[in-house]
Amino acid sequence: MVYDGTGAPPQKTDILIQETKIARFGSFRRESANTTIDATGAMVTPGFIEIGFDAEGPNGILNPASALPLLEKGVTTVIGGNNGISFAPFSSKTGAAIREWGSASPNVHWSSVKEFLSVLETKHMSVNFGTLVGAYTLRSMCGVRPGKDMTVHQIESVNYLLQKSLSEGALGCSIDMALPHSETTPISENIALFKVIAERKAVGTFRPRISDENRIAPIGEAFVLARETNANVELRHPQSLFIAEGYEDALKLLDREVESTNTHFDVCPFPTATLPLTAFLPLWFREGSLNAITNALKEKHAKDRLLAHFKKITKQKGERMIIADVPPSLSFLRGMTLASFAADRGIQLPRALLALMRLTGLRTIISYEGVRKSAFEHLLSHPRALVTLHNHVSKKEEYPVRTFFEWAEKKKMPLEKAVYKLTGLPAEKYRIEKRGVLKEGNHADLVILRDFRPELVFVNGAQAIEGGVLKNASAGRAIRAPRS
Repeated sequence: MVYDGTGAPPQKTDILIQETKIARFGSFRRESANTTIDATGAMVTPGFIEIGFDAEGPNGILNPASALPLLEKGVTTVIGGNNGISFAPFSSKTGAAIREWGSASPNVHWSSVKEFLSVLETKHMSVNFGTLVGAYTLRSMCGVRPGKDMTVHQIESVNYLLQKSLSEGALGCSIDMALPHSETTPISENIALFKVIAERKAVGTFRPRISDENRIAPIGEAFVLARETNANVELRHPQSLFIAEGYEDALKLLDREVESTNTHFDVCPFPTATLPLTAFLPLWFREGSLNAITNALKEKHAKDRLLAHFKKITKQKGERMIIADVPPSLSFLRGMTLASFAADRGIQLPRALLALMRLTGLRTIISYEGVRKSAFEHLLSHPRALVTLHNHVSKKEEYPVRTFFEWAEKKKMPLEKAVYKLTGLPAEKYRIEKRGVLKEGNHADLVILRDFRPELVFVNGAQAIEGGVLKNASAGRAIRAPRS
């Protein structure tokens, strides 16, 4: 049963692949092929497009060990450059920014997006890879310090660099207001960036600030950008705004605004919120660069005020706060709850949170199991929702694709609509040509699922995995935006 990624009902048919492309659909019982795969009783879908890949960059994509978990989920195309940080364009200043936020800087042989994508073409990638340009990366290249407003000259330089990067194949620009390096950026600067994005018909991704008190203001800024610039906008991680009471008005605002603007949003198929560890710091403490904040954590004079703040936010929540991502040297912490981390050290939760911040240098992602069920299901079923399969912590026996499809069946969402959220919709949103839809002449990125679990995955016509075993680690290609 072939789900073509357009949202149309499935069709029972055979698929003929020649080299890297889909050649024909039909019945080929009388024809021979070099390889024949029996997919009777299975679902066949386009390869999934992952739009929420945070731990991105050439180090992860070129490393088969890092790419295998993506392929196991059925992901064949990844969009990187999220969180306001990207590996291109690249300079010594952006390299410092990358290292500051926990990613090992690769051996760089490029400076521009054009050169970056050309280098990727010569490497062996397991999945297809396209990139956004991070707003923080652009600011760093133009000498803007964290927490400082740009001068008129710097705004012109950033806008020029963004235009150049988009013309060279970048898919769009990412802004992350949830991290300290961007929290104080004035909306006027973001509007200037999104005007360039609109002119180039690219995508602007926007992650709102984290606020426990006012959920409307952070989400509202995304829609101001969309209305003021008519840009193609993706609201990132809105689940983080719906982790407590008082979210109803924000949900109504989202429903109203996405219908009147060109805005989509991403949702993970688990009722969790993905939060940077810095989000648990009080606003008065989140100032300056990451290194400055990390050094301030060591000062004794702030300790009592921080512990008082942490006591409020950790009360009876230790089991719901899961360490989702940490620097490689601390990988043994991944999947541990804050309660377990505290118990291992024989300390209370507030002190455990402070200890975790000091130990990891704040380069940590927390998965918080506190999203209201009604809000989560509303978001996941929304026609403007794109589904992200990456960057969540769950039990080993759980499969995000299977969880999503089982949820869709339970809620009576047609499976073809669920497949569309993972394939055709992100391809349309990001203008990824000849992928996301099974069509004659398109690239042969396919997933064969049994019991909603990816069994075989093909990337550009090459069998990438079978039963969780990597078969081909070099079939991926660089993704470039089409010329406007």
